[in-house]
Amino acid sequence: MVSNNELNENEDFFYLAMISSKNYNPQYTFEISNDMLSKPLKLKSYVVCQLISGYTERDVLKIFCRVKETVFIEIVEKIKKTIF
Repeated sequence: MVSNNELNENEDFFYLAMISSKNYNPQYTFEISNDMLSKPLKLKSYVVCQLISGYTERDVLKIFCRVKETVFIEIVEKIKKTIF
């Protein structure tokens, strides 16, 4: 989730960034390693910073893991540089 809690609380809506094991456009991705996560992923993974979309809680089937706060801030900055 890359949007703030206020949006989620007031609108029951939030933005998510896609995570992929493919690095097709490296200028738009943020590489994540298992030491950045609360639980390891099976494959090397990337946040696809140009592909964010809006969702509601009913759209989310499962939360696999979370990124550490310092990494989250870096990801948000990369998303901002990529799309704005």
